[in-house]
Amino acid sequence: MTRDFFIPLLTIGFIIFIGYIIFAANTGTDSIFFRVLKDVPMKDKIAHFGLVGTLTFLINSSLKNRSLKLRHIDLLTGSLMVTCFITVEEFSQIWIAERTFDLLDLTSNYFGIFLASKANRKFSKP
Repeated sequence: MTRDFFIPLLTIGFIIFIGYIIFAANTGTDSIFFRVLKDVPMKDKIAHFGLVGTLTFLINSSLKNRSLKLRHIDLLTGSLMVTCFITVEEFSQIWIAERTFDLLDLTSNYFGIFLASKANRKFSKP
């Protein structure tokens, strides 16, 4: 299996997993993922950081670290996509009874995106 096939396939699988996590949280459905993390301190912030960071890294890798320039800033396209999605998802929690908007969750998401983007740039092939 080549990298050009494996990474996008892994990315699609991870997007489905993230979708499941969001669905379970939005509907109050019990999940093994939530049970595994129940005794971990700061579990919510760690999960946001790890899941969103991993998603960012995988999407950027699938897009071969494609970027766009806004003024003098070179932004990874995948990072921008994840930032937009995760911001809308977090703010949508204001209107979902089972969820609570949390600025620290959003900060953890952004920190995951930032570090994953740094990793993408560091480990990308020239």
